[in-house]
Amino acid sequence: PWSCTFCINKVTRNYWRGLTPTRFLDDMEYLTDRYQLGAVRILDEDFFVNKKRAREIVEGILERHIKITWAGNAKANYFNDNYIDRSFATMLRASGMRVVSMGAESGSDRVLKFLKKGITTKDLLHSAQVCQDAGLIPLYAWMVGLPGETRAEMLASIELMMRITEKCP
Repeated sequence: PWSCTFCINKVTRNYWRGLTPTRFLDDMEYLTDRYQLGAVRILDEDFFVNKKRAREIVEGILERHIKITWAGNAKANYFNDNYIDRSFATMLRASGMRVVSMGAESGSDRVLKFLKKGITTKDLLHSAQVCQDAGLIPLYAWMVGLPGETRAEMLASIELMMRITEKCP
């Protein structure tokens, strides 16, 4: 759903599509009951792309008392007062979410803009703080040596990695 310059889905023209919340919850409930599934990694490239769907799934996990540990992917800029605020992040933790994976890619705002990530280094730091406060583990993916990236920008990525690690040891 996004325009990151390196995304294979832009080349192959694959588009995000998700199960309905009811179907998702029914499947999760079946798997946990039938196979005593204890943990799951949701492989949506962006589980939170549809805000309403994500919230309904999280609320459904809690309402149905589905006991599962889970992980999923998000964009760092979703961690804001209009979406994954501290309250929703706490709800994610209560639903069993433990790890939130995010594509950080770079510690340089110029490189992030070049990649068309739609995020900033400030978003990355804020996402780490919200995760830390809620007891979630943020897991960031980074890229180094991108075309046109300077040595200083590579070092800025390493520095941002260290700052995030300080917030979320």
